[in-house]
Amino acid sequence: NKMNELNFGWFSELRSLSFGDRCFGNIQTFALNGMNQLQRLRIGNYCFAPPTSITENAHTPSFASSFQISNCPVLRKIEIGAFSFRDYAGGFDISNLPLLEELNIGIPTQNSSNFFHSDFILHGKHTNSYSHC
Repeated sequence: NKMNELNFGWFSELRSLSFGDRCFGNIQTFALNGMNQLQRLRIGNYCFAPPTSITENAHTPSFASSFQISNCPVLRKIEIGAFSFRDYAGGFDISNLPLLEELNIGIPTQNSSNFFHSDFILHGKHTNSYSHC
């Protein structure tokens, strides 16, 4: 719980990475970079969110936070559960994922508060779109 950075880039041979619910509440820097074999990433509910944020239903922006998934050439699916990364307000980067087919953040029919304070900008091969999550 004293860690504030999580970087799995040095696990370059992992094919699947999965986190259960309520993991890593104090992490401010999440980075997956250069994971050449990673095909699937699953993050449970209430992950990467401080426990006080969850219990008090507060949204306190953390501008020092950063989220990055990049240079993973065979990554096909990213799933992020509800209320995960809810206070992240710093850098947000999903890039150079040429085989990405599916990106699921939160629960589509419910308020999931993922990246509550961040602007979400998605650039694709054929389209550019902007939305606030």
